[in-house]
Amino acid sequence: MNKYVLLLSSAALTASLLSACSDDSSSGSNPAGTATESSSSPAAVDPVSSAIVPESSPSIASSSDATPAAPVTEITYDEFGFVDIQPVFLSIQPNEKAIFVMRHGERQPYITKESKLTDDGIEQAISVGQKLVSDEEIYFLSTDFVRTKMTCEYIAQGRGQTTFPYDTSNIFTKEAFVKDTAKFTEYNNMEGGSNKMTLTKWAYNGEFADAFYDLGEACEKVINEAFSLTKGRITVIGSHDEFVTPLIVYLSEGKADLRIFEPGKNRHWVNFLTGAAIIVDDQGNRRAYPIKGLADAHE
Repeated sequence: MNKYVLLLSSAALTASLLSACSDDSSSGSNPAGTATESSSSPAAVDPVSSAIVPESSPSIASSSDATPAAPVTEITYDEFGFVDIQPVFLSIQPNEKAIFVMRHGERQPYITKESKLTDDGIEQAISVGQKLVSDEEIYFLSTDFVRTKMTCEYIAQGRGQTTFPYDTSNIFTKEAFVKDTAKFTEYNNMEGGSNKMTLTKWAYNGEFADAFYDLGEACEKVINEAFSLTKGRITVIGSHDEFVTPLIVYLSEGKADLRIFEPGKNRHWVNFLTGAAIIVDDQGNRRAYPIKGLADAHE
């Protein structure tokens, strides 16, 4: 299996993001551990880059009040370039803030804003919550859809959290990436009515570019906005497949494999409770991982 750590730099880590990193730093304890790559693995991939360190930035937690780091946690990638959410969660250090952006759990077959999770979807969300157990309260954000809010509620339940600090925001939808809806629809029709084909061909290969915003700029914008909205050190965001897919492709630099458009391969769409984790420390250093909450990253 490939083992690598994505250390992504961003000139777009704005002062507001760093300010968000300093908020609420003294409350609660945190999961600990450090994500590393195995030096003995011949398949290990070097870090992409080190992150930009600003001239000055507010601290999240001083060494005197931070919870000691736990033993090293190894983060292992599967054959498609995804990692389980639990070791990533356990790797979060006292001087870091994190957001976990995930597709909702399995929903009812009709697609409206009111579609609820199925019983299986509820169990999926609970099982993910059980991987995120700690003494620290997690903050939740989601789109204004019943299924994304329910996903957050059941993740909170699964981790045994008795509170549910929660807000909605519609920045976590495909509209963050789609610039021209008419062209997007036109290209979907060209691809047999499949938005999955259109989105992935654009995200990986740059096709249909006139229907979309620039991938990097759009992703950096939503990442900064997400951190600016957080009211806790660790935030779980309930979103949708059309949003998390471009984000996963960007943050993994195409290493996470969602190439459903490639012929001759048994490709599948992004699974429920699959997404990305973005972790930023008090110096502005960022690391990111394509994550899976369930056994498989693909449906």
